[in-house]
Amino acid sequence: MDNDHIKLLQKLVSFDTVTPASIEAVRYCKELLDSWGIETYIHQSGNVPNLVGYLNRGSETLCIAGHLDVVVPGNEWTYNPFELTEHAGKLYGRGTNDMKGPLSSALIAARDFIKQSSNLSIIILLTGDEEVMTDNGMKSLMEYVNQRYNNFLIGIIPESCSPRNSGEYIKVGCRGSINVRLISQAPQGHVACTQNNHLHKFINTVNALVNLRLDSGNNDFEPSLLQLTSIDVGNNARNIVPGNITAKFNIRFNNIRSSAELKQIVSDLIPEYINVDISTLSEPFIGCSNEWQKKLQTIAEKSLNKPIGIGTIGGNSDAQTLHKYMNVVEIGSPLAQAHTTDEFITLSDMDKLRKLYYDVFVGLSS
Repeated sequence: MDNDHIKLLQKLVSFDTVTPASIEAVRYCKELLDSWGIETYIHQSGNVPNLVGYLNRGSETLCIAGHLDVVVPGNEWTYNPFELTEHAGKLYGRGTNDMKGPLSSALIAARDFIKQSSNLSIIILLTGDEEVMTDNGMKSLMEYVNQRYNNFLIGIIPESCSPRNSGEYIKVGCRGSINVRLISQAPQGHVACTQNNHLHKFINTVNALVNLRLDSGNNDFEPSLLQLTSIDVGNNARNIVPGNITAKFNIRFNNIRSSAELKQIVSDLIPEYINVDISTLSEPFIGCSNEWQKKLQTIAEKSLNKPIGIGTIGGNSDAQTLHKYMNVVEIGSPLAQAHTTDEFITLSDMDKLRKLYYDVFVGLSS
């Protein structure tokens, strides 16, 4: 096996693609796919560059979908986050795990696959804003693609989604997401003479939400979970009762209750003096049929020679959009390594994923 998947990762990491992805990274991928004989088109939507690559070989189409954007590096990196650095068998850099590493392995596997005889067409979709998921990324791209291509066999997303080891988990769906924002406003005052500090009452409401137990999950999904993500009073002084308080929460929810029911449960806990804004970002979904789950599991277990898990654990991805058009799964690296300082993927995982993706592509075409 050559090391072209490592060379591709090195190049992709060198592009600063903090959301939205840079047009330079998209153009590089376009030129790469062009050199493989794949027809390409840059789909610009707003400030987000996206890429479509298509190779027509038959009536059914395999979709390989990924994203080029990454989250901000943050501080205290040991290595330059935009320069691939190898140390002790690990490859460090922003996006190495989520998801430029798995994506590089998948793209080189696709290059190797198209050298083989097959009646399976391939479409490659690369988006530029998966980390924030605006309407300009996969949603806009699929609206364009669906008018021109169809009869999708299945979609494979080389996403960081595994609870433990690379390639050993097939993610077939995801919980939904709800954002909640609370705002309390009262006159600012001096702590020495303020009788009714609305911050005290506000904290009681926050605690009521934090201690809310929504359900115990089911066979398809983990329990619904509410997480406090921010409290802000804008106050650096020790002797002032703040006038404005804001708290933010996110709920990851399964299909036991609808988003409307969850919104009502939360609203019932909020006193009238607090303004509340609740918005549904996504609904829970299972994106792959049982038949396809079993087929992919069989292929993956043969490739890796070990048991493969199937489930819906983890965060959201472009599968949220793709499942509306096709069966879709995620297979990739460990989620715990995503978005971290000194993000990395191992050399051995890059090799393992490249082989796995190739075996999956071949298995799907047989």
